[in-house]
Amino acid sequence: SALETSWMAHPAAGHDIVRLRAALKAVNERLWVIEDDIRLKEQAQTFDDSFVQLARSVYIENDERARIKKEINLAL
Repeated sequence: SALETSWMAHPAAGHDIVRLRAALKAVNERLWVIEDDIRLKEQAQTFDDSFVQLARSVYIENDERARIKKEINLAL
C-alpha cells in the first residue's frame, strides 16, 4: 500500500520498529479473538470461570499493547 511504502522510506523504519510492529499486530490479533469470545459468552449469558479469565486477559493484553506502543513512540 502507499502508506506502507511511505513508512518504509522513513528513516525510523528500522529493524526494531519492524519487530515492534509485528509484536503489536500479534497483540491486536489476540485481543480480537478474546473480544469475540467474550461477545459469544455474553450472547449466551455464560458468565463462568472462562468468561472471567477472558475478561482479565483483555487488560493484560491491553497493558502489553500499551507497552509496545510506548516503545514504538520512544523509538520514533
